[in-house]
Amino acid sequence: MIRRVAVLCAVLSVAPTLALACSEPSSDIRTPRAPSRISQPSCLYSSNCTEYDIRSYKNDVGYYIERLNRYARDAEYAADAAKQFANAAEEYARCEGSNAQSAVR
Repeated sequence: MIRRVAVLCAVLSVAPTLALACSEPSSDIRTPRAPSRISQPSCLYSSNCTEYDIRSYKNDVGYYIERLNRYARDAEYAADAAKQFANAAEEYARCEGSNAQSAVR
């Protein structure tokens, strides 16, 4: 019984100096690139476009809109990942600060 009390006292006296394991956050946040703009066909300036020119340009515009929507989704995912990283970094800094403060005591 006395031995158990001695071990318990020894553990409690060392416990404040034991550091908690802080896990440094890591992230692989990939920021998306905006799609390059499409150019209007030159025939629009002279008002002599064929049906093919107009149809082709409408297809290009549709594809460009799809790429813009994909860019917006990717940007949203990157923003969420950055927020998660910021929260984890804050938690890490608090943990390290707490450990440093405990070590000083």
